[in-house]
Amino acid sequence: MAFDRDDTDWAFDQVIEPVLSSEDLIPVRVDRQEHNDDVDDRIITEIERADLIIADLTYARPSVYFEAGVAQGRGIPVVYTARSDHLAPRADDPVGNLRVHFDLQMKNIIKWTTAGRLAFAKRLGSRVRYVLRPIRAATDEKAARAERRAEFMSRSVTNRLDALQTAILTGLGSIGFSSDLADRSSHRESPPLTRLSGTRLSVARTRVRQSLTQSEFKDLFDETLRPQFPLYLQQTRFLGSIDELWIAASLNSVPATRPEQALTMFSRGSVPHELVWQGTLFVPRGNPFGDRTVRFDNSYRRLKVGDERAERGDDGVLRMKDGSRHTMKTVPHRIVVKVFGGVDSPSDLHVDLEAYLATWDARRRRDRA
Repeated sequence: MAFDRDDTDWAFDQVIEPVLSSEDLIPVRVDRQEHNDDVDDRIITEIERADLIIADLTYARPSVYFEAGVAQGRGIPVVYTARSDHLAPRADDPVGNLRVHFDLQMKNIIKWTTAGRLAFAKRLGSRVRYVLRPIRAATDEKAARAERRAEFMSRSVTNRLDALQTAILTGLGSIGFSSDLADRSSHRESPPLTRLSGTRLSVARTRVRQSLTQSEFKDLFDETLRPQFPLYLQQTRFLGSIDELWIAASLNSVPATRPEQALTMFSRGSVPHELVWQGTLFVPRGNPFGDRTVRFDNSYRRLKVGDERAERGDDGVLRMKDGSRHTMKTVPHRIVVKVFGGVDSPSDLHVDLEAYLATWDARRRRDRA
């Protein structure tokens, strides 16, 4: 604002300063500070420290426009004010030197007059509270998150890991994954959770650790490319595709390069800390096994049908121990690994996971449409 003018000083002393103080804000005017700095540097420093800026455009001071632009460029909200006669042409200002410049005329500028102190204060107070609402909400959330983190960090490592596993399983359950196993939250590496939609089978697994090391990811690599999840009859008979999702969470941070270096056959996904592999998988064709469960073992070539073992040959034929043969078919098989590192609160993990799962599910539906 213009300094050392009776009307703008009145606006600051009688309205702006009281309104800001009533909202527990500290009004700062550089011309009223005692300092030994370069004035321009001091102004920029105060702008960077501010929660919001009041830019009064009265007298069209170039420095006010510049400083408002600095604040806006740094994402600091700016509330614009101006004496009411600066918003329209004036007889004593034929070339419009004092009128609010064109680029800011579309802003929601608060008009004021020295005769309208109460109206100015009411309008400014309402605008300041509106601007502060998201700022205060963010501040409150930051404090709440710090409190949640402190409480979480006070628990034992075992308790923290179990809490993360519960948060992940809850999130997966919210989009339809299920398992018959009881008390899954006591495991830090869940058995497969499945979901069937039409001919599309989705399988989810979890891995929760204090630290996810290179060897952890290499083990995961071996398991993901040698599936062990059960394929039930009703899922394999008309199965068209398999989407496998691994959710890996760690108390300690995980550099993005760590899983990438271990999972060399995977490529980067469309979101941070996500890796993707796409290929095909052999599954039984038709209905050869009744209601028995089909499970791959670690070799990927041997299967267990109920209690009976079988082996798949290079020709794609499944040979049973009794000499019978069954043809196999290939279906698209995609594996996605999503890593959450440095998790310091199960509730925050749940929020982040919920957002990710919504994206993953929408992408899966779109790609398989």
